[in-house]
Amino acid sequence: MNHTERPSYGQVIVGLSVDGQPLKAGVFNEHEVRAAAGLTMVMAAFAFVSAYLDRAYGPMQVVSIVFVIEFLVRVGLGFQHSPVRQLAHWMTRRRPPDWASARPKRFAWTLGLLMATSMAVMMQAGVRGALPMAICLVCITLMWLESALGLCVGCELHGLLVRRGWARKDPAYEVCAHGACAWPEPQASTGSGLQVVGQHQQVPVLDGSRRRSVNLDNAASTPVLVPVMEAVERFMEWYSSVHRGAGHKSQVATLAYEDARRIVLDFVGADPATHVAIFGKNTTEAINKLAARLDLAANDVVLISQLEHHSNDLPWRSRAQVHRVRADEHGGLDEDHLQALLDEHAGRVRLVAVTGASNVTGHLPSIHRIAARAHAVGARILVDAAQLAPHRAIHLQGLSEATHIDYLALSGHKMYAPFGTGVLIGRRDTFERGAPDQCGGGTVLFVSEDDVAWASAPDRDEAGTPNVVGAVALAAAMQVLRAHGMDRLARHETDLTAHALKRMAAIPGVRIYGRADPASAADRLGVIAFNVERVPHGLVAAILSTEHAIAVRNGCFCAHPYLLALLGQDGVDVGRVRSDLLRGDHRSVPGMVRISFGAYNTHADVDAFADALAVIARGEQAGDYEQDPATGEFRVRGHAPDLRAGFDVFQVSA
Repeated sequence: MNHTERPSYGQVIVGLSVDGQPLKAGVFNEHEVRAAAGLTMVMAAFAFVSAYLDRAYGPMQVVSIVFVIEFLVRVGLGFQHSPVRQLAHWMTRRRPPDWASARPKRFAWTLGLLMATSMAVMMQAGVRGALPMAICLVCITLMWLESALGLCVGCELHGLLVRRGWARKDPAYEVCAHGACAWPEPQASTGSGLQVVGQHQQVPVLDGSRRRSVNLDNAASTPVLVPVMEAVERFMEWYSSVHRGAGHKSQVATLAYEDARRIVLDFVGADPATHVAIFGKNTTEAINKLAARLDLAANDVVLISQLEHHSNDLPWRSRAQVHRVRADEHGGLDEDHLQALLDEHAGRVRLVAVTGASNVTGHLPSIHRIAARAHAVGARILVDAAQLAPHRAIHLQGLSEATHIDYLALSGHKMYAPFGTGVLIGRRDTFERGAPDQCGGGTVLFVSEDDVAWASAPDRDEAGTPNVVGAVALAAAMQVLRAHGMDRLARHETDLTAHALKRMAAIPGVRIYGRADPASAADRLGVIAFNVERVPHGLVAAILSTEHAIAVRNGCFCAHPYLLALLGQDGVDVGRVRSDLLRGDHRSVPGMVRISFGAYNTHADVDAFADALAVIARGEQAGDYEQDPATGEFRVRGHAPDLRAGFDVFQVSA
């Protein structure tokens, strides 16, 4: 299914399958477990109270009225307004039955037995309550089937009323897909409201069933926002080569490309009179471009921090003397050490290059305070905003401000626009002079056999045909994020982070790197690195994916020096690791597991992860895993899912 399609009730009920994949009773996520257990408990309680009173008619009449009202409310107003299910969730919220996910068949049989017993008790209670009893049984059976099998009965009826104009449209119906509405979280656990393509995509897991893929790897790359995908599809009708094209479509595409540039500058609070936006592939290319264009001398000093991604480390090593600001005991940037280095190398520091947000611990350096320190000694500042831009509002400020940002780099693939575009926003006076790092079409005004007249910025630094689609997608994503509200997104992700830190702290054997206090969630990003005692980081990631359909990342996250500093007390043998890697053996590579949140993630995603992590910490995984020396990855012996069943580019044809 694409992102606009959803299974019809007929698809689900006929043959119990969706897209050819059979539904399997007894395979539940935590909230389906809570719903089924809670509803069965409610039914059993009323049944046995009726039997105890030896009268079925009175209690059953009340219960039938409650259930009928509940079902009518659910169909008429939408699934989120389901009082009986909220009651069921409340009854079980403090007792998430982890054993149900680990032993689904036993759970299914247990609930089935309890339900059958309850029915028998009600039938024995007398015939005067036959009608209300029948109503109760029908309503309870429908709701239990929805929870246990993922059948969207209420949502289908609600959708029918909406299509006929007899009921208002509810947001839950808009995003309904198989299994997606089986049990909603309370209001606090819903997502930010932004929807991404593939959000409800199901993937196969080890037991042969399919589950909704939970993506907690947003720090690496985010899925595309639905409005961004729609904007790209509309733009493709007008796609053409930009700049100097005489055709009408070329003029439309050129205008869209330059409008995208203006949107980028506005998104980061940059003044077009003093700053330019240069499109490229990604943040890595942007920082390499700046390193080439600053005209650094061998005795110039560039200060970076120990927290940096390799992309804000390696480009500087061959161009200047690099000194590192160390991390503090919490994994944060030590500003006292920064000041000491600025004082020590006064007069030689050309640039302070720091991350806007750590891709390992989620630490948020105070970039404007750091900027003021750098400017006080005559240096400039670069902020690697690859992680910062999707999560927090950015304002570069005017050059007259002591706290202004001189240069900033970001990537579209981390901002819900994964179409291969990044941006370097920099001072215009830097890019209006000198030769570009890459030469070719579009970078010049005139070329003779022995002379070149370079174009003005930013054209001078955009060699070749640009990625117009990527620029449009990035601008569309920025428009969506800004309209939604960056502060609103920050609050949502803070809530998720606090919830995750709280759940993880309750699991024995889990160690979190960086600040782990849920109360500090507002001062960091939703990026959490951790390890599980006595379980290799690669194995944890493999189990989460293979058995629970939860996508995370493990390894060193392209920040080896930072990881080694954080892992230092664990006794990493760097020499041995390097030797093993040179021999092609990746099994000894140190690392961590990382989860990272996006705007679309929910409390349900966090709870699914935490429940799975608890299973791993107890050593109760189902698979027999082995590690591949060539890659360091863990896989279940004899288990090889057909990846091309998801998408096969070889099958694309005319």
